[in-house]
Amino acid sequence: MIKCFNLFNLSGIIMIVLTGLSFETLAQKNLEDMFYDYSIVNIDSRSIHQQSRTKHFFEVAIPKPEGKGFWNVELHNSGVVSDDYQSLYTDAKGRIQNGPRTQAIPTTGYIVGYISSSVSLTFIEGFVYGFIKDKSGYNFIEPLAYYDVNSRGSDLYVVYNDKDLKPTAPHSCGTTEMHHKTDELSNHDKNTTSRVGECFEVDYASANDFLMFQDFGSVVGTENHAIGVTNNV
Repeated sequence: MIKCFNLFNLSGIIMIVLTGLSFETLAQKNLEDMFYDYSIVNIDSRSIHQQSRTKHFFEVAIPKPEGKGFWNVELHNSGVVSDDYQSLYTDAKGRIQNGPRTQAIPTTGYIVGYISSSVSLTFIEGFVYGFIKDKSGYNFIEPLAYYDVNSRGSDLYVVYNDKDLKPTAPHSCGTTEMHHKTDELSNHDKNTTSRVGECFEVDYASANDFLMFQDFGSVVGTENHAIGVTNNV
């Protein structure tokens, strides 16, 4: 009986190890299909989100790849989400429903001590999305859950430089979406007239289809991503 019990325990250990290996391999395969180089970091999204809701200007430390220190950034609300922002979605029966008021905070700013830098980050508990531009170029930050659904609900994030995106990447990511939307806005600006440096307000709408809903797992997840992309451009 003792031998059987030990064998049962050993089998359980083997199953746990194999399950962990399967999870790691799935995330690793998806990331290596996308990037030449990347890092996975932990960011305390809850703490940062609380600061973004209570302070007009605030500083946070964002971990750099491979444990190479931190980006100390100063941020403020970018104003992408207005006071009269409204979310609508279609339910399974095709009825249009009002979504809850978003809690996502889109921010913009710069690296402390490096005024020519640029930072665009959107925060909510369990979600950090955007980029930090320094001398190395655009460093994008995205939830690991974008590449492995088993990571949903974690505070693990992928950090990569836009130069490390493979030309054969099978999916879009932060850098491709930002450049695509920026090109769209640039083409629109060519057909309008405005003075250099002039600021103006615009009304805009963001539409997402069911494929986006499947990718991001929920109405709120899809909305957070759309706000993050809008903030980046």
